[in-house]
Amino acid sequence: MEFAIYFCIRNPSVQKKVQQEIDKVFGHNRYPDAAERNQMPYTEATLLEVQRMANVLPVTVRSPTEDCTLDGYFVPQGTAGIVNIYSIHMDPTFWKDPYMFRPERFLDDKMKIIPEKATRVIPFGAGKRLCLGEQMAKFTLFSYFTSLLQHYTFEDVTNDNTSPQKMELKDFVDVGFTLSPKPYLVKVIKR
Repeated sequence: MEFAIYFCIRNPSVQKKVQQEIDKVFGHNRYPDAAERNQMPYTEATLLEVQRMANVLPVTVRSPTEDCTLDGYFVPQGTAGIVNIYSIHMDPTFWKDPYMFRPERFLDDKMKIIPEKATRVIPFGAGKRLCLGEQMAKFTLFSYFTSLLQHYTFEDVTNDNTSPQKMELKDFVDVGFTLSPKPYLVKVIKR
């Protein structure tokens, strides 16, 4: 959520489009419902872009449970391998302008999510080792984000929303290695 609010204050036009979609689907008196989530492609695209750029867990460690071959290389059982999720999310050959916050990159001309791009966002991992809590986490992010933007507008108190791509990260060690935005100030306005 810290990243989502950060990107909202740095990209007020994105925040406004999400709020317009929320108003159209839920109005101001009803809480977000999972059944209507598919009616909110711009909001979904915004959350995909937040997860792509945020890279809360930029790397993960995996090891095969049996001997295998990967791209012609023999990998013995138990060999630790590091998956650089950050490099997948910020690959300029796929994303073109990876440091720009641009939810529209996930939408086609009919305002539908582009599956090829959505599946490239893997903050919860991929394959057999996919995080079991992915669906719950995604719905929680969706419901909190839409509930907040349904009732509040967030503004950057520094009035510096000219360079969203220059987000500064601090390393934060808790149970592992994660990234979070540096502390920032925000003005919260009731809608």
